[in-house]
Amino acid sequence: MKFIIYIKERTGLFLMLMVIGVILSYSGTEHASAQNVYVDDQGFYYTENTDGTFNVAAYQGEGGSVTIPERLNDGQVVSILDGVFYKNSTITNIYIPDTITTIGIDAFGYCTKLKSVRLPQKLTAIPMECFVYCSSLTKITLPSSCSQIGYNAFSACKNLYQVNVTKNVKSITSSSFTDCNKKRLTIVAPKNSYAVKYAKKYSIMTTTSKATKLSNKSKSMIAKEKFQLYLYNPSKSIKWKSNHSSIASVNSSGKITAKKNGKVTITAICNGKSYSCKITVKAKTNSSTLRVIYKQYVKPGMSDYEKVVAAHKWLIQNVKYDKRLYTTGTVPYVSHTAKGAFKYGVAVCDGYSKAFMTIMEHYNIPCMMVTGGQHAWNLVKIKNKWYHVDCTYDDPIVNWSFNNTHVYKTYFLKTDAYMAKDHTWLKKYFPKAKSTSVDKNYRTK
Repeated sequence: MKFIIYIKERTGLFLMLMVIGVILSYSGTEHASAQNVYVDDQGFYYTENTDGTFNVAAYQGEGGSVTIPERLNDGQVVSILDGVFYKNSTITNIYIPDTITTIGIDAFGYCTKLKSVRLPQKLTAIPMECFVYCSSLTKITLPSSCSQIGYNAFSACKNLYQVNVTKNVKSITSSSFTDCNKKRLTIVAPKNSYAVKYAKKYSIMTTTSKATKLSNKSKSMIAKEKFQLYLYNPSKSIKWKSNHSSIASVNSSGKITAKKNGKVTITAICNGKSYSCKITVKAKTNSSTLRVIYKQYVKPGMSDYEKVVAAHKWLIQNVKYDKRLYTTGTVPYVSHTAKGAFKYGVAVCDGYSKAFMTIMEHYNIPCMMVTGGQHAWNLVKIKNKWYHVDCTYDDPIVNWSFNNTHVYKTYFLKTDAYMAKDHTWLKKYFPKAKSTSVDKNYRTK
């Protein structure tokens, strides 16, 4: 490859004519192409399009706060090409004029000192890795014209705490915000928009306001219930604290654990300001536990499959096997009931099974209890097919610990043939479970 560079002075600018000769090895023929390249006194290099408009092709300026010009000579500057500012360690702020409609891949990648960016109003997409590893970038507002956020667009922007988008954003890749600090990152978007649904799917905080505020100002909880409190749009790191941790504690991520009856204030401290949420912990009852389950865990909008998964998970993580059956050989009657599971968090196999059946019946999902061999579990029906679910066996006693919270699925949505390996029951009295596949989207009407 040959490079021949000519520089001529022209109207206060420099015209750089680069002639590149490319030898194509496969044909032995030499082809040449030429393109005018301009450089201005700010250190921007431009290429010219056939319609007289210009592209920002490179930058060799002093850095700091940078404004990209709207025009060069008599033509508009309409785009920033790939990698123009890649690994630039000098720019701190950049203003992009509205004449620019496209930004190239990796245009600002690894600009570790870049703190703020003003995006143009006609930009339609944030391309792949556009701001990847911009570790000083704190917040950014996407114009209403923008509909896409590309692969790794903001990946590893560790200090990014606010991304403002409109309802027009319809596509965000699963990796657009990979390795961002999800304890701080907030997507500000209109209610029910695509961006809000995306944020919830990928566990990113979302709100409709740009203000720094808590997700809740007050909350009623029951003992042993957990609740995630968020501080939206935090400009700095957050310190969480409880004024009565014996009533309800809070961890470094804002997750509250209710412990006993009483009132407590949970406070988030950020950038010298305090934001408080009043928590009231009430007595745990059968009905109050079910209200929490239906609101926070096994939700109405879920498919039947998702409800079965969520109910199975909740029982394993919130109910422990009544060890008195092993230590004394007997347990109180309540441990054989759904009440034992919901109110006291303690049950034996038929208590687990009745609790699971209670949740299924609430959503009209066909479910029954199966008994045999001094054991009880469930059969559940999803779109005309029956499956075995054994919450007790999936909540095993590990090393004589009765506090397992790991969600095993060894006996989850299984066939008759599978269960028959270590379960016995009178099969003629129960529907057959033969299916090894499940419709994950079906909803009981």
